[in-house]
Amino acid sequence: MSAIIDMPLEKFQTYFIESVPQYRALQLRAVARGAGYLAYDMPWAESLVGDPASGEVHECAITTLIDAVCATAIQTRLDRNFRTATLDLRVDFMRKSRAGRTISCEAEVLRLDADTAVVRAVAHEGEKADPLAISTGSFAIISLRKAAS
Repeated sequence: MSAIIDMPLEKFQTYFIESVPQYRALQLRAVARGAGYLAYDMPWAESLVGDPASGEVHECAITTLIDAVCATAIQTRLDRNFRTATLDLRVDFMRKSRAGRTISCEAEVLRLDADTAVVRAVAHEGEKADPLAISTGSFAIISLRKAAS
């Protein structure tokens, strides 16, 4: 069982989000977690807008949210912390976001072995059945011992 499942949410927020400047700039918030599952929210902010006329959030911000949730969801299945690296991330945008709406992203680990993981994610504005984007990614799992050698 992963140690981060039992980690207090405030400590999880500090360790996995606040320590990464890019995630902090997006104001990501962990909202749910379980073994192989993680959900983050990204509140709407004017600084994230890609089209001033509509107020929609730029797709790059949504892609970063998806990548962050997927990579960290892997940690919920590991017995200790490892580094992860995105090998491939396919994001299919289904529709534009709406101004003023918080974007949620839920990720689920589909496959995990010693060196890789496959994760699926859905980004939405509160209705998972009406997604902004769906995604599948593969990630390398790098032990700290391998990274040091």
